Amino acid sequence: MKLEVKGLTKTFGNNRVLDGVSAVFETGNIYGLFGRNGVGKSTFFRCIDDRIPFDGGTVEVDGMDVRHNAGLVTLANDDNMFPSDMKVRDIVRSFSSLRDIDEEPVLRDLDSWGVDARRKWEKLSTGGRTMLMNALAINSASPFILLDEPVLGLDALNRDALYTRLLEDFDEDRCIVISSHIIDEVASFASHVMFLHGGHVTLSMPSEEISDRAHMLSGSQEALSKVSGNWKLVSKGSRLGVPYMCVIGDVESIGDDVRDERVDLQRLFIEMTRKEEK
Repeated sequence: MKLEVKGLTKTFGNNRVLDGVSAVFETGNIYGLFGRNGVGKSTFFRCIDDRIPFDGGTVEVDGMDVRHNAGLVTLANDDNMFPSDMKVRDIVRSFSSLRDIDEEPVLRDLDSWGVDARRKWEKLSTGGRTMLMNALAINSASPFILLDEPVLGLDALNRDALYTRLLEDFDEDRCIVISSHIIDEVASFASHVMFLHGGHVTLSMPSEEISDRAHMLSGSQEALSKVSGNWKLVSKGSRLGVPYMCVIGDVESIGDDVRDERVDLQRLFIEMTRKEEK
């Protein structure tokens, strides 16, 4: 299945957060969606899940408008969707009845993650609420799962437990999209990465291609100007007085006086999102 977002726009007052965003998410893939604070990742997810109306564009799954097909997409985020005095087990029961799924797998996940089903929503820690929303989404049976900051309030042990559970549950009929500030953790298992910046998707690429196609080149300005190939400039500047440029693409000819370093995902993210500041 394929979830297609075409020309999505969303404005709050005079602030256009999403400016014609287009993206494609396909089952059989885990996507990492990255962007700086306030760039619109949560808004993007809420629009896809029909939590908030959008101003323009379309969101479709195999040609079907998601707004008329509940259950195709499930979003887990920090929105308070339940009465504060509602107990976890009642939340699970209500959600399971609404989605026509078995509540027992949800309760098992919560128990393994140390979330007491007898506690009220308002008594849960930030991490407990995060795990509850994750458990509901993972067990929802939706083909498209959106996880917005799914490790909020979680320690390293619980983060590892969540990632393990995600990979155990993943199959070719499901697509998971994760928005997280912990780039390296998500990059370790995501098959595809996307950057959201300036209201647009500025990068969409299979993870395995990044290590081959992203380069940090340094040397004299003259030497850098002679680098040939089919590449796109990400950023340029100077470090310790040495000019550099970060590029994505096929670098074909590099002189002996140019240093070529591979760029990991976090470094690439930093370079791409500060481009406009240079």
